[in-house]
Amino acid sequence: MSCKALGNFDASSQTCNGPLQFVDLFIKGRAEEPAFGDTEPRKLIGMSNVDFKDVKLTDAKFTRTSLQGVGFDEGSLEGAFFIECSIDSTYLNTSLKGVTFSLCELVNSSVYANGFSIAWTDISNTVFDGFDGADDQINFYGLGFAWADRPPFYSTVGATRVNYYPFDSERLKRVRLCDPPRKQDGDVIEISKRRRLVGMYGESCNVISLEDARKEFPKSYEPFVK
Repeated sequence: MSCKALGNFDASSQTCNGPLQFVDLFIKGRAEEPAFGDTEPRKLIGMSNVDFKDVKLTDAKFTRTSLQGVGFDEGSLEGAFFIECSIDSTYLNTSLKGVTFSLCELVNSSVYANGFSIAWTDISNTVFDGFDGADDQINFYGLGFAWADRPPFYSTVGATRVNYYPFDSERLKRVRLCDPPRKQDGDVIEISKRRRLVGMYGESCNVISLEDARKEFPKSYEPFVK
């Protein structure tokens, strides 16, 4: 929407006085098809190392898009729909009311838990700020999953620091923990090669209990502070 339509256009300087706002933006990242016989997943086209501070994207649609190191600080992504997207090392400290992540990777990121939905999405090693387990914060209307050695975390704000804790049984009620595939020597297979062994969304993974995951990967479940 234009600055004039939003009412924040300064006629004297011919500039906008408010944040940028886009409505019904549609971003489709072309999926690069692998060569015949290639077992590696397709690479998605998208954005990396972009800062969208104070930008409002209302009812945006992202399809097969890669967001790598993207920052949405403040502003809004309300009503956005992400499908088959790869979101990695991204900061979503913005209004996410009505947002849906479906069939995505949402990994190694920081996300403000304030009214979005997740369906069949990998949330490994992502921090959900302020998530207390309530459905009105995150609605898992389709199962999420995470690798057992890279569990999701939630954060709480103290007087002088932020505390980070791995998801407990209540927060994991709609999330499967997947036991990482192993090499012949017993070591876990690296992250980049796991999904093609268990399905794009972990549908064929061996589900492991939280208790067993804590025993198998104790360091992955240690709380920390910042």
